[in-house]
Amino acid sequence: MSVDRITLHSQLDALIDRAAFLRAQIADETGQTAVERYEVEAHLAARDGLNLIARALGGEVHALAVRAGHPEGALGSLPYWLRLASSFFDPLGVTDPSVADLVWELGAVSRGDPPRLLAARDGQKGKRRNTYRRLNHQLDAVAWEAVLKRLAIDSGEAQTLIATAFGGEWDTIRKWKKACEVGLGTQTVQRVIYWAVAAARDWEGRPLDELVHQLNEDGARWLAEEAANAQK
Repeated sequence: MSVDRITLHSQLDALIDRAAFLRAQIADETGQTAVERYEVEAHLAARDGLNLIARALGGEVHALAVRAGHPEGALGSLPYWLRLASSFFDPLGVTDPSVADLVWELGAVSRGDPPRLLAARDGQKGKRRNTYRRLNHQLDAVAWEAVLKRLAIDSGEAQTLIATAFGGEWDTIRKWKKACEVGLGTQTVQRVIYWAVAAARDWEGRPLDELVHQLNEDGARWLAEEAANAQK
């Protein structure tokens, strides 16, 4: 994959200006107020910075760095992804040791050792073994409703798109928000929706087909989880 150096330099300059502006805004406020107001913007800036680095490296280098197509699948390539992710924090001296612990764990599990850090905890009596996974997939659908509304997609069309992607009736799916608030907490639900809507600006002006493709991918993960649960 060729690298457009002029475009990358322009995007880097824009990112530096964006970060400087954000730092100035944060400096005017302190404590929880700054966190609540600028956390999403900081996250999006960091994400865009990492995406810029990936594009600068080019697809071939990036794929080798993360061992894409590892013969052991995701379990084999994840330690490489995590080592790169942890290096993002190294210059600031805030690397979380739990990342290193997880890298060790994945390496051990991929070679046959029983999990320790990732060992399943005893669930509540009568509770599904995949309750947390199911709720988070359902929360994806809830967030998509807010995203499509933010993008001015007709509510009827949005409901049809979500119901098709998640393989269910809208009358059932619309009840998932309440289930997520009970199971994950109202603050978690509000936070996920807020972040999803804030990131929706990336989709503005892009073809609807691209949006539907991403929506269908989220729906496919929900359907795969349900299928796996049915086989147990």
